[in-house]
Amino acid sequence: MNRDYDDDGDFVIRSGTSQREISESEHDESEDSREYDYAEEDDENENNEDEELSSERTNDLREEANEELEEDHENEEGHSNAGSSTANHRAFGNETHRTPASLQQMLGFLSQSMESNGSTREQGSSSLPGLRNRQGRRVEIADIFPEMFGFAGSGPIFGPNRANPHISQLLGNIAACHEDPFVAQESLREISEQLLMMNSIAAERAIPQEELLKNVIQILESPRLQDQLELQMVAGRCLYNLFEVNPSIIEVAVDLDVIAALRGKLLEISYIDLAEQVLETLEIISRLHGREILESGTLTVCLQYLDFFTLHAQRKSLTIVVNSCTRARIQDFTEIASVMPILKQVFMNYSDSVLLLKVFDGLYGICSSLNKERERLTQLFDSDLVEKVMQLTINGETKLETRLKAFDVLTQLVLCSRTFAAQMIRSQNVANLILSSIDGYKKNQKSPLHERIMFAPKSLLTCIARFLMCLLPVEEHPVFSNYDGFEKRLPGLDHDIEQLLTEVIPILVEIYDNAVDFQIRKYVLVALARTVSSSIPSASFMANKRVISLIASSFSRNERLFQDSDLTDKESGTLLVGCASFSRTLIERNPAEYLPAFQREGVFEMIDTLLEGLSLKFIEDNSPQDENCSQSPAEEVLSEDSNDHYDGDDFDMEFDGYEGLGQVKPRKIPFNVLKQLKLHGLKSALAENLKIMSSISQKDQFLSTELNEISHLVKKLQNLVIRSNTYEAWLSVWKNVRNKLFSPKFVISSFEFMSTGLASEMSKIIADNVSRGSFCESALIDAFGDDLSSFVQLLQSSLTRIECLSLMDCGLHGEEGRSASLGKQMKLKLEYDGDFETDKIPINLRSITVGIHCVASFKSLNDFLKHRILQSRIMSASSPLVAIGPEETTGIDGWNFAFFVEDKECDYQDTLFGPIFRTYFKNENDRRRLWTDLHVLKFRKIVGSVRETRPLKEFYAEQADLGTDEKQAYDLMMILKALRKSSLGSESFINSKISAKLSCQLDEPLIVASGCIPEWCTVVTQQYPFLFPLELRMFYLQSTSFGYARLIQIWKDRMGGDKGERGENVLHQLGRPTRHKLKISRDNMFLSALKIFSKYGSSPNILEIEYLEEVGTGLGPTMEFYAIISREFAKKSLGLWRSDQYPLNKQDELVEGLLFPAPLRASKDQKGTLELFKQLGAFVARSMLDNRILDFRFNVAFFELAHLYADGENLSLDQIGPTFSLMHKVDPQLTKSLQFLLEHKDNDILESLSLTFRLPGYDLDLIPNGTNFAVTKDNLTEYIDLVIDQMLGAGVEKQIRSFTDGFSQAFPYRSLLILTPEELTELFGRVEEDWSPETLLAHVEADHGYTQDSDIIHDLISLMTSFSAQERRFFLQFLTGSPKLPLGGFKSLSPKLTVVRKHTEENMTADEYLPSVMTCANYLKLPMYSDRDILRSRIIQAMTEGSGAFLLS
Repeated sequence: MNRDYDDDGDFVIRSGTSQREISESEHDESEDSREYDYAEEDDENENNEDEELSSERTNDLREEANEELEEDHENEEGHSNAGSSTANHRAFGNETHRTPASLQQMLGFLSQSMESNGSTREQGSSSLPGLRNRQGRRVEIADIFPEMFGFAGSGPIFGPNRANPHISQLLGNIAACHEDPFVAQESLREISEQLLMMNSIAAERAIPQEELLKNVIQILESPRLQDQLELQMVAGRCLYNLFEVNPSIIEVAVDLDVIAALRGKLLEISYIDLAEQVLETLEIISRLHGREILESGTLTVCLQYLDFFTLHAQRKSLTIVVNSCTRARIQDFTEIASVMPILKQVFMNYSDSVLLLKVFDGLYGICSSLNKERERLTQLFDSDLVEKVMQLTINGETKLETRLKAFDVLTQLVLCSRTFAAQMIRSQNVANLILSSIDGYKKNQKSPLHERIMFAPKSLLTCIARFLMCLLPVEEHPVFSNYDGFEKRLPGLDHDIEQLLTEVIPILVEIYDNAVDFQIRKYVLVALARTVSSSIPSASFMANKRVISLIASSFSRNERLFQDSDLTDKESGTLLVGCASFSRTLIERNPAEYLPAFQREGVFEMIDTLLEGLSLKFIEDNSPQDENCSQSPAEEVLSEDSNDHYDGDDFDMEFDGYEGLGQVKPRKIPFNVLKQLKLHGLKSALAENLKIMSSISQKDQFLSTELNEISHLVKKLQNLVIRSNTYEAWLSVWKNVRNKLFSPKFVISSFEFMSTGLASEMSKIIADNVSRGSFCESALIDAFGDDLSSFVQLLQSSLTRIECLSLMDCGLHGEEGRSASLGKQMKLKLEYDGDFETDKIPINLRSITVGIHCVASFKSLNDFLKHRILQSRIMSASSPLVAIGPEETTGIDGWNFAFFVEDKECDYQDTLFGPIFRTYFKNENDRRRLWTDLHVLKFRKIVGSVRETRPLKEFYAEQADLGTDEKQAYDLMMILKALRKSSLGSESFINSKISAKLSCQLDEPLIVASGCIPEWCTVVTQQYPFLFPLELRMFYLQSTSFGYARLIQIWKDRMGGDKGERGENVLHQLGRPTRHKLKISRDNMFLSALKIFSKYGSSPNILEIEYLEEVGTGLGPTMEFYAIISREFAKKSLGLWRSDQYPLNKQDELVEGLLFPAPLRASKDQKGTLELFKQLGAFVARSMLDNRILDFRFNVAFFELAHLYADGENLSLDQIGPTFSLMHKVDPQLTKSLQFLLEHKDNDILESLSLTFRLPGYDLDLIPNGTNFAVTKDNLTEYIDLVIDQMLGAGVEKQIRSFTDGFSQAFPYRSLLILTPEELTELFGRVEEDWSPETLLAHVEADHGYTQDSDIIHDLISLMTSFSAQERRFFLQFLTGSPKLPLGGFKSLSPKLTVVRKHTEENMTADEYLPSVMTCANYLKLPMYSDRDILRSRIIQAMTEGSGAFLLS
């Protein structure tokens, strides 16, 4: 337990403290303390459980097959703080024993244990009593807790009053180093080794450190000891160990001039080991006192022999320089300039990536330190360095943090010199610079630009937008630009700039649309305004329709927000100012083109509305002086630094210091390129620009004729009556609409489409005729014909300009937001709502304040209260060591409490944050206060079981009612949904704006985990999933349906290797899902699998499979298990699936075609068949939960019917066209035969076929005694209906419903409605895999003996490309355990496929070895074969002969 005080001075208990910290803390607990946190939970020990599973044979499901199945329960939850441990207790379902919350309770439990073993308690002791063990020896409490009582007062081990004679002797030997250097050396060595085993407190108590420092520095400085090189090396090592144990002593050492002493050892190197040790010591000093090293002139000395050092020493030398440069000042320019040539040489010529990144960090630190000295920076950098930084940015392997630094360095250099800017523009590589940076976030090779931007981090988009803004010439009417840019045209760059604008304007527009972030949009607006600068010839003609649409939609969204806030929302007001300034420039430069365009988009109507709302009198009556650049403490301002965009998600270099002695982070380069706008100045600038635009607008009515015709059309549609529901009637209606929207002389705008009411009427007609028997939707698609794509674009543009989908945030931003919010604590005041005496509630628990993690559940809070009641009873005894009888504890086990927030009872599995947040939202309270207010929760004792709870997976199952403000948006979505059935690609229907909003909302894990996401997220994703890309829908599904534990794991995976981020540390504190290991025999695997998924199908734990008598463990055996069971389910012998070959000949033969259920009546064991389909559903659901790869080839019709049933509908056979279309996917030949019969039912052909009422391909009568009833033209329709019913309806409905029931044991199948049937078939094994050389080169990594340029790597890729389909399956099975790649191919393979060198033993050549693999890491251990033929033969041999077992390689 770690005791602490919070900001209010209240006493709290925080867990997660190491044993060492426990021993150093106070152990007295105040009785008056009423604020507690949860006690830390004990980690469960890994326990093994042996169990025998008996499985029935599939043929008759009756015979018993004895199967040994070993289970390993592996609890891997790394609980490190109180709230998180209890939260994980809720999420992962681990019933663990809780560590006592206080010393008294610890002693109480200890006394029970001792008393049960025969110990006796001393009577009448007022202090902590002793105990006697079984042998009668008295056991003192100090013996049980020696660290606690040692530090508390029993006397320190060492200290000022109790010196260690041996240490004193060693220090005396060191002081006498001139008399006996060898003894001094060995004494130093002993002290150095002892330091390695101490912490800072022990070191301070044991060793007089200042005395030691003086003696060591004397050894380094003494001329008489210069030839004692080994002694000096040991002295340097001793210094290093001392600094590492106690960083605070470094300052004392610096005052004693240790830097000069160490510097002297590098001036002339005669002993390389000594030099390297000196560099090690200087490096650790530089983490805290880099500036002193810089001022001492040591940097040049560290680098002068760089080429002669080992790689490790080179890295240390450069680290010293980098750490020192992070604290440079202008007076250090001379020293920096002296080391700059060496840094440049390393940066330009060295190949070691670690050295390059260290040098680049140094360059970044220099730019940050000298950011105001632009002329000096220009002297340090040259064109070669600029080119190298651009190459570093373009490199696809560059990590995000480095790429962000690179963009900031390039931006700083642009601000410093026009020459650098001209170089970048002239290179025509700027667009490639940007695109290569965001390409790493594309989910597949065909991902469009907007999708890549959608998944790119905000920090990266911010750097890109700011870089482009600074690169371009200054805008015409700067509103919030501090930087003037290029006021004059750079000679010879006109063509290059125009080429640049052609490439970057679409990128800027996509960034603005897809980045729901104020800071990014502000930069983009300024950059777009600069694209039409007067210094660029014909710049106004570069703005295309996308720019016009962007301005119109931005006006629409922000005008509404600004008006709703009573003209006080600074963010929407700032964006309006930017749009107005940009629009004004466009109109002034080219009024003939932009005036009509803005008028048709409704811009001037919004301008008039804004001008009416703005209080011009208020602006004129205020002080006339320019206040835009002044800053009042009383008024919030908006600047680029006031809301720092480097939030805690991906990259944060703002920390300038050290964590213990961690790596020094360079200061972030500060940019001051935007003015700080106060609300008063913002309104003034907005009014000025709007008035100018309004005065020059020409409100012509040249479009009134066309719009009047559309208005008449709307009235006609309002009174539309379709007398006959025929295709021709609907086609006529929709063609009339198309002709009005798209004519040779007129194309309607998005504003006109919405303002005329046409969208609303079309949506209403579609909704009223949505039944399967209506031709409304099919006629709509055909009517628009070639204009269908343009119509979809019009709908998307209209949808983008509507701002009605709000976002929820938890009230935390920056480092405390996103993933870090999961570790935030809340203050709760628990007040008992009942009869204290009757319910036996202790006095100290009737009103108690607790500090608790916001993600803890109410179930955990219930456990905590029970825990405190038991503790209170122990503490109320006459002594802390009085044993509590069984009657005092058994009653508490049956206690439970109900909790209420504003009289509304809370679910036990809801997070504490959830109901409190919903209350704040409902009452429209400031969400930021949620983290500072004290929240009152009522609780009362209840008898019996607790309130039925709902898990996380069901938080979003409820349908929400649509608000009136959202009606326009949903009208557009309804029309898009009708058009989705057309032949247009899915990418045409993805709306980047709404997708970006959903992505932004899912970036609030606390909101998601607490079930507080806005209602539109549920409605839109379930009813209109086509608006979102597949990857975003999968992320939504995983976040909202897979449970809390996997939500945490997903965030860990998303954050990857950003170990320094605060959120990453929080996620580690919250633990991870428990892994449940099962050992099975390879004999009768399918039967074991049925038992496993029957028992563990709904388990929240991750299942892992191992095989008896095999050493393989982890991912590989588990992936193989899923692949094998997939094939087992696809065997013909089970009789589950349709097959073209009857009767069945081979028991193990797989179904050749796509999997679709056979008619249930054809099964000999219908109950067993339904049970197998239920187990199949559980198996498929487990694969999704645990992220396993399946090897099925499902028919898409299977999931079309499953979706239909899950959505509450039934298959209708009334409309023969859609029915035949669905049946064609199941059995094309039978469908053609039935269509042939319908076409020739009046001919004599029917009688000649001699058909009877039997199901084709099956020994199954469609009606009783159907074999004796002939099919005639009179009963043909009945015959076809019965066949279709057996193929698609009643014949397969029970199997499909059993599948969805089994699936829903893990999470509701209804959640899968956001995925299309086609996507599900690909997800479960039918995906087309990309094995092209380009893909393999991009996603196959080389390491540990190989590089990407190694010949054998290229030979391997060439071999993989040439594999046949079956060889690919064998290779993947050998490498990963699964014969299929995950959805997304090699890019989604995790871990990545890595090829490492397999070394040979003596007297053996590489050609004599076979390759081996590590399936858990996707490692291919490949010997260096002599030629391609050997490579191919050995790999083929390994992957064909090495399957079937997991052994040591």
